[in-house]
Amino acid sequence: MVPTDGAADRAEDSPGRLVELDWDEVSEPGCYLLVASGLLARLYLEELRARRQGSYSKAGARVVKLSDNPGDPLQTLRAIAERHGYPVRF
Repeated sequence: MVPTDGAADRAEDSPGRLVELDWDEVSEPGCYLLVASGLLARLYLEELRARRQGSYSKAGARVVKLSDNPGDPLQTLRAIAERHGYPVRF
């Protein structure tokens, strides 16, 4: 078994703090929590492509990536956000 430094762990598996970023910095599919509203954005690859073409925007919004998988269950995503101190409304 090869030891790892944990850098490849998924966000929800990490005991550390989740990283906030601007909506415009999002470049990968996944589940993102909109920090100001507590709402969830499931971002699929197709939506990323549409956003790059200017048809989808939440400019200026701060988000936290909860999961790499846009299809993760709501219960799992709520637990991740709450464990890290983020209120949810989804």
